[in-house]
Amino acid sequence: MEIVKANGVREMFDPEKLKASLLRAGATSEAIDSVVAHIMNELKEGMTTRDIYNHAYKVLSDWRKPVAQRYSLRRALMDLGPTGF
Repeated sequence: MEIVKANGVREMFDPEKLKASLLRAGATSEAIDSVVAHIMNELKEGMTTRDIYNHAYKVLSDWRKPVAQRYSLRRALMDLGPTGF
């Protein structure tokens, strides 16, 4: 299934990328499996990476709040861009 990245490029959804991102945020394997299963059920053609992030964040915050906050912090830092503003 194709998704739309933030820069507008379309690419095939790769659950391994989502798993790696959640793992870097400190999620347990159980939490990762739960989030990925939820995303796979909700995934639609043309869904944006922001939509996927929002779904993942919600499921993760229901599972473990501190991990969800770290996951959110990574997104906030990335939103600052390369210059930090």
